[in-house]
Amino acid sequence: MDRLEIYLKIEYVLNFVEKWVEAKPDNKQLKQVSSTLLEAFTHLNSQEKIILEKDEQIAKLTREFNEYKNKLKQVI
Repeated sequence: MDRLEIYLKIEYVLNFVEKWVEAKPDNKQLKQVSSTLLEAFTHLNSQEKIILEKDEQIAKLTREFNEYKNKLKQVI
C-alpha cells in the first residue's frame, strides 16, 4: 500500500466519522474520535508535504550532479 492509498483511506474514515458526528452531535466520544482523526490526518498531510519537499530537493541535486558530471566528461 503506498502513501496515497493510506491517505485516501484515512480521509474516507475521517469523512465517515464526521458525518456520524453530524448525525449525533451530542455524542462526546464521537467528537473525540473525530478530533483525534482530524489531528492525525493533519499531521499526515504535513508529513507528506515535507516528504514531497525532500523529494524535490533530491531531484534537484540529482539534476545538478548529472549536469556537473556531464560537464566533467566533456573536459576529460
